[in-house]
Amino acid sequence: MSLNEFDHKFFGITNAEAIAMDPQHKLLLKCSYRALEDAGIPMEKASGMRTGVFLGLMNRDYQMASVRMNPIHINHMNATGASMSIAANRISYIFNFTGPSMSIDSACSSSLVALHLACQAIKQGDCDMALCAGVTCILEPTLFVALSKAKMISSDGMSKPFSSKANGYGRGEGCGVILLKPLTKALKDYDHIWGIISKTAVNQDGHSVSPITKPSMVQQEELLRKIYSTETDLASVQYIEAHGTGTPIGDPIEAGSISKVIAKARPQKSGPLIVGSVKSNIGHTESAAGVAGLIKGMCKQLLKQEPVFRQEIMKIETLLQSYRSLDLIEILESESEKSTELSDPKIVQPLLFAIQNKKASFLVTVTPLSFLIYERITHFTSVRALDSAQEVLDQADYLYSCGETQKLHQLLLRHKDSDDAEFLWRLARASRDLALLSSISADEKKRLTYEAFDYAKKALEKNEASFAAHKWFAICLSDVGDYEGIKVKIGNSYIIRNHLERAIELNPKDATSIHILGYWCFAFAELPWYQRKVAAVIFGSPPTATYEEALAFFLQAEEVDPNFYSKNLLMLGKTYMMLRDVQRAALWLTKVRDYPAVTEEDKQVHKEALELLKKLNG
Repeated sequence: MSLNEFDHKFFGITNAEAIAMDPQHKLLLKCSYRALEDAGIPMEKASGMRTGVFLGLMNRDYQMASVRMNPIHINHMNATGASMSIAANRISYIFNFTGPSMSIDSACSSSLVALHLACQAIKQGDCDMALCAGVTCILEPTLFVALSKAKMISSDGMSKPFSSKANGYGRGEGCGVILLKPLTKALKDYDHIWGIISKTAVNQDGHSVSPITKPSMVQQEELLRKIYSTETDLASVQYIEAHGTGTPIGDPIEAGSISKVIAKARPQKSGPLIVGSVKSNIGHTESAAGVAGLIKGMCKQLLKQEPVFRQEIMKIETLLQSYRSLDLIEILESESEKSTELSDPKIVQPLLFAIQNKKASFLVTVTPLSFLIYERITHFTSVRALDSAQEVLDQADYLYSCGETQKLHQLLLRHKDSDDAEFLWRLARASRDLALLSSISADEKKRLTYEAFDYAKKALEKNEASFAAHKWFAICLSDVGDYEGIKVKIGNSYIIRNHLERAIELNPKDATSIHILGYWCFAFAELPWYQRKVAAVIFGSPPTATYEEALAFFLQAEEVDPNFYSKNLLMLGKTYMMLRDVQRAALWLTKVRDYPAVTEEDKQVHKEALELLKKLNG
């Protein structure tokens, strides 16, 4: 494929601008579109999303070639056409992404460092999704000459990872793009999930080795210990996607650090640790190498084979005399090993060490079938040691998304005395969900209902700026009212609305709070006359609402997060029925009918929608 095979009109780019564009920019746009296509997200739907763009980009061949251009032919588009920052910004501009947008140059680890920053941005709430990429195009010879004089590249242009015939790396070209999304959101949206990034880490050698291009074994080992911080991690990992460029200095150091930190610490029954490198197949793609290794590691599980380079593997004593545990590492070297299957869960470790000594490391769970994800990684997530509060919260959110109510409740009960509202409101939600299970007795349901309210109240006391604490306080207060009588229930309704409005004020994008407020309005709009009369006697001016108010909130929730909740679709249909708009009522009820019924609530909603449609059709 020619680098200039680019349909610029498809992306709304003029011919003059396309001519001035670095081919790397063109590859990034095409591959970004393909990544969104694989994720099932049309460009129209992607527009306006809080999606970040994080690129790994180090080569400036096009810019260097442009310097030789006759000045008379230079125009303003040459400035943006070869800019590294514009490589990321152009993607954000074309697709109308509103999250952070940046290009990172940390040499060969660029794309993995970009992935690390993207993961952090999602965790910190800077963006809802992130598009991460690495790209390399070879367009002029200057860097070739420099690398050759430094004796870093192979004379035959081929990378031979961990081979006795390794003589430097072979340069490769390519572009890889992946889309990152929080696991709970991806599960909720029924996305095709290729893998789950569990941990990321980066570090740098400092002035520990010389020259600057030589990797430090000490810092490689520190990075690995940071990633594999528990015995569970060490026992679970089955495959290392190594940097493995094919250099006689770098490969032994990397093999030694992997052996000492991971292979030697694994239980004997685990067998040898399998190590490979995609560079034996496509060469060293430099700033795209990290994402190439990550994609290869995830595809390995689907293809059930390990791409290999058939050359004599370095003898252990040649690799590194001081690490006799290298016999615990198995480097694939023959065609017969191509069909080796690994047991679940699949843990893949793209281990990238940059030429500038900055390093990035990832721990990834690979799952080939997103619809079976609950079954495939439940064991892994249930036994994995949790090192920090954030990891516990991530674990809790995963269990919630899987509907593991009892496991979630048990996990969070260990933190019931926490001063962190994030634990407490989740515990309130878990207690409430447990109370709703059909297997729970009436007495236990009442106990759990009050328990949920106590945790929600405590969460609010700990952090009044938490929208989730306000939301779950309102929900749990409403539940308690069922045991307190009509007077208390109606009296609580004022408080409930205030807290829901505060939750929406703190987070206008929380569709659930908006839906619940709509449901509150609907409930008071259809309040029976006798209850209105009782409320008027007791309170003078009882809470009131209209179907129009309820409709506005339901529509707002749908606008914020389309199809997020089957019951919101149902309530839209019911509200339009109350407003005598049969056509729109039928439209929303039909959407409920076609909504995938996953949970018990979805099934009940589906059943009610069918009954209402039957009623509408006479």
